[in-house]
Amino acid sequence: MPDYLRNPSPGAAKQSKETEMQTQTVNPYANFNPIEQAGNLGITVDPALRGFLPSGDVLEKAYERMLTSKDSYKQSFGLGVSNMRNQYGNQISQMTGGQGLMSMMGSGFGSKSRGIVKNIGDVRSAYSGDIAGGLLNFQNQMRSADYKFEDAKKDYDDSLIDRLIQLERLYGEDKPDYIQFT
Repeated sequence: MPDYLRNPSPGAAKQSKETEMQTQTVNPYANFNPIEQAGNLGITVDPALRGFLPSGDVLEKAYERMLTSKDSYKQSFGLGVSNMRNQYGNQISQMTGGQGLMSMMGSGFGSKSRGIVKNIGDVRSAYSGDIAGGLLNFQNQMRSADYKFEDAKKDYDDSLIDRLIQLERLYGEDKPDYIQFT
């Protein structure tokens, strides 16, 4: 389960935000090493070629953009939920004239109480549908941010491999140890 869905209660979100502020996320791509990344792809590269390899700045920036987007999506979802609560709370309050449900029911089991119960059910159903739609949209946005970052990593790996192939053609005959594809 994604970390942003583990504890959806409003108090947990506040606590999570405070904890997040205390433990700032460190960008794992800040000190990116293309030689290590080549090794992860099964390619051994001589460290002397590091200056000829693509910079990892692209990944660092893509990671930061992903975090920024996710923070924005979290805030937007939280505001949307708050707005829905206020909107549907106001609708119920308007139905009862601000006097509470019991004051509108009256005594007995007449059509008045059935109508109010039906209206409350309709409001609850609309609220549930809006919350579900908002949550689905939020999950899609979070996944989209992840996919964009994964695309940036794939693009980097492709450019790294292309550069290594170029360097292999350039230096391969003279220095066969520089680059070894496994």
